Amino acid sequence: MDLWVGRDSLKGIKMATDAPRMIAGVHIPDRPTEPTATRFSRLWLAMPEWWGQAAGAVAMFIWLGFELPAWYHNFWTMGAWYEFADGTRINLPWSRVLVDLNILLVGLAFVFRRPARIRSAQASEVLLSLLAGWWPLLPFLAVALVAWLDPLTAAEWKMFVQRPRLNFLQVVSGASLIIVGNSLDLSGYATLFRSFSVLPEARELKTTGLYRFVRHPVYLGQFASQAGVWLVFAPAHWIWWSFYAIFVFLQLWRTKREDAVLERAFGREYLHWKERTFWFV
Repeated sequence: MDLWVGRDSLKGIKMATDAPRMIAGVHIPDRPTEPTATRFSRLWLAMPEWWGQAAGAVAMFIWLGFELPAWYHNFWTMGAWYEFADGTRINLPWSRVLVDLNILLVGLAFVFRRPARIRSAQASEVLLSLLAGWWPLLPFLAVALVAWLDPLTAAEWKMFVQRPRLNFLQVVSGASLIIVGNSLDLSGYATLFRSFSVLPEARELKTTGLYRFVRHPVYLGQFASQAGVWLVFAPAHWIWWSFYAIFVFLQLWRTKREDAVLERAFGREYLHWKERTFWFV
C-alpha cells in the first residue's frame, strides 16, 4: 500500500512540532540552543586554573622521567655527533641538556605560576595554542607510539624523522642553532617563570632580561632551535620544510593573540614597552 501525505497534513505535523511543550498541563518554555563556542568558553572558565597547572607540570615531569636515564648511562653520547674518517668522534650533548633544562623550568613554572588577570577562553584560541605548544614534539610522540605498537616500523619512521648520518657541517650548524635557540628559551623562561603560560593570558608584564629588547624571546629561540631540528637534522624533505613553516605560522599567530591580551591588561605601559622592543609582526 502506498503512503501519501498531503500538504495540509505536513503543515499539521509542523504545527504540532512547533507547539509549546506541555507537561501535566503546564507550559514548559523551550531553552534557547547555546552556541558550541559559548558553551566551551563557559565550561573552560569554570575549570579551576590549577587543573591546567597540574596537567602541564605532570606532562613535563613525565617527559623528564624518560630523558634522565640517558644522563646517567650515556651522557657523552647524547645529542648530535660526528665521526671523522680516522674514527675520531665528537659529541655535542649540550643541545640535549638545554632542551631538558627548558622542560624542567617549564614544569616548575607550571607549579608556581601566579593567577591570570585575563584568561583565554575562546575555543579556537585555546585549541590552536595547545597545538602550537605541542607541535614540535608530535613526530617524536609518533615514534614512541609506533615503537610501542610495532618496533620494526618505528625504526623506519625514526630514520624518516632524523637523518641516519650527518656530515660535519650539518652537525655543527644544526647543533649551533639548537644551542643558541634553547639558550634564548632558557633565559626567556627564567624571566617569565611565574608568568609563564601556553595560552594567550595576562599575568605580569615582563620588561627585564631579554624582554628589554625582544617582545617574544622564547618564540625567537624556538624559531632557531626548530630550524636546527627540522631544516638540518631531519632529512631534506618537503614534509619537514612544511612542518617547520606551519610551526612558525602558529607561533606568529600566538604572538598576535598574546600582544592583544597584554595590551588589554596593561594598556599604556604595554604600548610604551612595545615601542622600544622588536618583533616580526
